[in-house]
Amino acid sequence: RSLPRTEHDTQAVYVSPDGEHLACAGSSAKFIFFPASRKECVDTLKMNNEVKSVAFSEDGSVIYTLGGNEICIWDVRSRKCQHRFNDHGCVSGLSLAASPNGQYLVSGSDTGVVNVYETSKLLGTRYPTPAKAIMNLTTEVTQLKFNCSSELLAMSSSFKASSVKLVHFPSLTVFSNFPGKHDLKYPNCVDLSPHSGYFACGDNLGTAHLFRLKHFTNF
Repeated sequence: RSLPRTEHDTQAVYVSPDGEHLACAGSSAKFIFFPASRKECVDTLKMNNEVKSVAFSEDGSVIYTLGGNEICIWDVRSRKCQHRFNDHGCVSGLSLAASPNGQYLVSGSDTGVVNVYETSKLLGTRYPTPAKAIMNLTTEVTQLKFNCSSELLAMSSSFKASSVKLVHFPSLTVFSNFPGKHDLKYPNCVDLSPHSGYFACGDNLGTAHLFRLKHFTNF
């Protein structure tokens, strides 16, 4: 099925984990929101800056949006912005990911910094301090992806060869042995299998690199 026809310049589509809602972001400060079951735009929501990334909470009740150095927290039911805050040390944010267990929100910036926030501490201030700022990437952070159990975060940059890192949660430790000597070219996308047994990374030359994560017994 095609997406609803709108005046919105759609560049990315985000699906809520429960499959109930879709959000479309483009090259503007607006993003459109509609139910997955109907080809009908419910609302057009607006930030102060171009929307660069969108993330849903695991239960689909909250949407996080990133634009410029600002992150907004939206209530899905009312479609109102509950809170907005400045992404610590960020000038231009590019990527967002919310952990399936609801405990963490991570943001990636154009300088390679990945901020890890505890969601329980976001609503009380405009300037929350990250639990950790991860600085193992040195170019724009273009992809962030949690595994199903929130134990692992994959982060990567499409602007530097083999620029992929895996982070353990809740210790927030970056695995120093990955990617090792593997030549991953310029990574365009990363993902983990439903039960985390596999990690995949797609590069700019059309190759998908598949890794077996033996810590996880199921695929």
